[in-house]
Amino acid sequence: MTTSIQGVSVSKNQWSQQVLIVGETVKYKDKRRAYWPIAAGVLAVATFGGWFFYGRVLNPSGGAVEVSTITVELGTIEISVNNSGIVEFGGQQTLKSPTDGTVDRVLVRVGDRVPSGGELITLRNNIEQQTNFAIKPLEIREKQLSLATTERKVLEAQDNLTIAQTELQRLLQQNVSRESQLATQESTRREQLLNLESQRQKLGEAQQKLREAQQELSRLSAAESQKFQTRLAELNLDIEKENLTLRTNRLRVINAQEELATAQQKLREDQDLAQRGFIAEQEVQGQESAVRSAEFSLQQAEVAVTQTLLDLEKIQLQRGTIEEELAEELETAQKEVETAQETVRTVEADIRREIFGLERTEIELNKLRREPNREVEEARQAVREAEGQVRDLRSQFNQERLQLEREEIVIQNTQEQLAQNIVATPIEATILQVMVNNGDGIGSGDDLLTLGDPSQEFVNLELSTLDASQVKLDQEARVTVIGPNAQIYQGVVYELSPLAITGESSSSRTTAQAFVPATIKLETPTGSLIPGAQVSVEIIVQQLQEVVVLPIEVIQRDAPQPYIWTLDAQSKVQKQTIELGLEGVTEVEIKSGLEVGDEVVLPPSDVSLEPGMEVAIASPEEPSGDGEEGSER
Repeated sequence: MTTSIQGVSVSKNQWSQQVLIVGETVKYKDKRRAYWPIAAGVLAVATFGGWFFYGRVLNPSGGAVEVSTITVELGTIEISVNNSGIVEFGGQQTLKSPTDGTVDRVLVRVGDRVPSGGELITLRNNIEQQTNFAIKPLEIREKQLSLATTERKVLEAQDNLTIAQTELQRLLQQNVSRESQLATQESTRREQLLNLESQRQKLGEAQQKLREAQQELSRLSAAESQKFQTRLAELNLDIEKENLTLRTNRLRVINAQEELATAQQKLREDQDLAQRGFIAEQEVQGQESAVRSAEFSLQQAEVAVTQTLLDLEKIQLQRGTIEEELAEELETAQKEVETAQETVRTVEADIRREIFGLERTEIELNKLRREPNREVEEARQAVREAEGQVRDLRSQFNQERLQLEREEIVIQNTQEQLAQNIVATPIEATILQVMVNNGDGIGSGDDLLTLGDPSQEFVNLELSTLDASQVKLDQEARVTVIGPNAQIYQGVVYELSPLAITGESSSSRTTAQAFVPATIKLETPTGSLIPGAQVSVEIIVQQLQEVVVLPIEVIQRDAPQPYIWTLDAQSKVQKQTIELGLEGVTEVEIKSGLEVGDEVVLPPSDVSLEPGMEVAIASPEEPSGDGEEGSER
């Protein structure tokens, strides 16, 4: 690099050497003036050195702004909901004491793996329960003896009933004929009463049908008849109109025939005159046209007559059809009335016959009942009393048996309560916490121990209502332990409550704040997460993969439309308008305006870029530290 001084071009090294020589020369010539040349030389060297340092180091491009560029690539855009939650094993629960008592033995320790149904804790028996359990069998034995006595009485009463029934049968056999007749007559009487009631019901139904048929006949005779008469009157009026039209059209035919005859006669006369040469041929042709017009008019008149005849015949057919329908409906209604009247008469005759037969049966029964039989009545009374005694004893037997069953249920419940003294695990699980020791006194519902299945791991969350509105079941989630170098575990949204809960949150410990409970299920057990530990959860609520992305800091938003800076062929920056899509935390989707592989300028923080500004591409910095740290960053 060279510098011009007073028209002389010299290099930097020559310039510094000359300055030193000048300084030495001045010092040699005039020691009294030695300080002034030295100061001038130092100032010149400092000025040149600063300019050289800026040109070589700070601005090697000679005035261009130094910028960095990034290459457009495909990436993934995510929108997530972040929260913290508590780790929990599958089926994790705290078993509680089923009853009041004392801990006899704790059979497990924290970390033990127990199968489903395995015994965990045994409790000492309650003294009152043991006493009741010892007394109840004695009470049940007494009730069993009492039940056996009542059963024996029932058997005796049944034997007495059998004896009474046998005696009654013996007496009845002596009066077989009379009793048989009486039973027959009573059976006949019951059948006749049933038949009479049935016939009366039929009579009511027949009378109802008769009334309905009469009402239908009256309706047809009045309203329907009036409707048909109105319709017939309209059709008659149409017939009169068609007759008038027919007469008119026939007159038109006659007139058309007369006009046609006149035109034909005139045509013959014109043809004769034309042959003689008295008139021109055009007049004959005009007359032929008049003949054709008359023929056409005649045809139209005849067609009109034919059409009028057809319309008249159609209307007459409609009138005949309506008259037939009216006659048929009236005839049908009349037949229904006659049928209903006949049915009523038949049922009334049947009722009179049934009443007559019932009166005769009553006479026969009264005749048979007037013959007294004291021994038979006494035997029947004895049978009724024996039946009553059997019923009473059976009722007593059933009550005592019911009481015995209740006592057996009580002792069974006592046995079940005593069985509750053994606390067992409902699932195959690992013991997480033991809250009691041997000999501890406990009350019903007190916590005994906590267990859970480590083959399933869950994270319980409390989402805000705003976050919960974005979360759906089966969405991907990432779980990380709070702390440095935390490993990420994959999971999905397993449960999401449809109800927001207002109350104290276990995470924020604030009141009157609504939250939505949710659960994340890890895809595979980690074996390292501790139940009850707090972890960070990131739920991916929206994700786009393999789309064009850029860092958010590259996007310029100071114009009506967002844009980025690009380089043209002359290394000058230019604005490029883009369309934004889904925007994440650090990156944003570019829907249009850029393609994969394009270079985008990263604007410097201390210089404002302008379109057409010349820039220089900064060289990439060497990574510091070892390879592993650089790769992690």
